[in-house]
Amino acid sequence: MAGDYEVLGISKKATGPEIDAAFRIKAAARNPDLGRAGVSPAEVGRRSKKLREVIEARDTITERRKGLITAILEEIKGIKQEAV
Repeated sequence: MAGDYEVLGISKKATGPEIDAAFRIKAAARNPDLGRAGVSPAEVGRRSKKLREVIEARDTITERRKGLITAILEEIKGIKQEAV
């Protein structure tokens, strides 16, 4: 989904390392435990919600990419078996 990519601030053509780097940056910025001094409980709740969104976006993108890679490898295996 475009939304997942937008949450992480990356393009759909981002590589694995680019996805990981964007995730680390976004997660650190939204971590409710960082810089808690003087932060209201409402702000902590908002940061927690945003952090969950970032984690879900990364997980969705990663699972989708794994599925595509698996499908491609299965197709290659099928082609190789037909050639034998």
